[in-house]
Formats: sequence, C-alpha cells, structure tokens
Amino acid sequence: SPAHCIEYAKLILWPRDHPNTEFDADDESHLQWVFEQAQARATEFGITGVTLQLTQGVTKNIIPAIASTNAFVAAICALETLKIVTLCSKGMDNYLMCVGT
Repeated sequence: SPAHCIEYAKLILWPRDHPNTEFDADDESHLQWVFEQAQARATEFGITGVTLQLTQGVTKNIIPAIASTNAFVAAICALETLKIVTLCSKGMDNYLMCVGT
C-alpha cells in the first residue's frame, strides 16, 4: 500500500542513507526525501497513491478526525455534565462502550 511504501522509506531507507541524522517530520527537506523515496518504491511495485499529503500524514501519525465521532463524544460529555449538575441520574462510573452503526 502507499502507506507501507512511506513507512519503508522512513524506517529503512532514511537510517541507511542518513545514519547520523534523525528523521524530523517537521523538516520539509526530510519530508520531501521520504516522499520521493516512497514514490520510487511504489512505482517499482506498481502501487499508486503516494502523495506528499499522505506522506505527511503517515510520518506524523496524523489520524483524521471524523465529524460524527466528534459529535458523538460531545453529546456524551454534555449528557454527563447534565447528569452531574442536575443529579437526575447516576453519572458514568468507568467507561462507555458503543457498538453499532
């Protein structure tokens, strides 16, 4: 996958080619180098989808926020606050598990 190509470039190729330099995902030159190496590896194996934006996301471990999840968590926080303030019900004791779609 494109992400595997990026990880390969970051974890295998970077230390091999830059043994005395620690990878810095905030350094544009480091990011560009990993992107180019990942793109070359992807091309070698016929993989498409390696982009600079994906490279940044993978190297920085960025997890995109999903609006529905954020809304769900906000609603639970509001409900728990209401329970605590009004004493209308016992508050959450430990954790909440939501299974479903």
